[in-house]
Amino acid sequence: MEANPDNCKEREKDLMNEKHFDLTEDTLPVVEEIGGHMPGGFFIYNAKEPEELIYANKPVFDIFGCADLAEFKALTGFTFRGMVHPEDYGRITASIAQQICASED
Repeated sequence: MEANPDNCKEREKDLMNEKHFDLTEDTLPVVEEIGGHMPGGFFIYNAKEPEELIYANKPVFDIFGCADLAEFKALTGFTFRGMVHPEDYGRITASIAQQICASED
């Protein structure tokens, strides 16, 4: 189903007002525990510029050929943009926006 671009901004506002999981110093250890058991790459980032990563698990480091968090940060700047090839960035962010716009609970 194709998203209606006119409704995207309203849907984004609605999502911001809905209940969500607050990532805090108290809840981050829970995310780290869950992420540590996931077999695939899992990361969380702030969607607002500069799109800083909040969390990435070890499989993400492996995907990028990094031995640890320090190497991954050096390679990507610990940002979503740093994880994506520059030629793909616009298409990927547009796809993410469309998915958010089209999402239904």
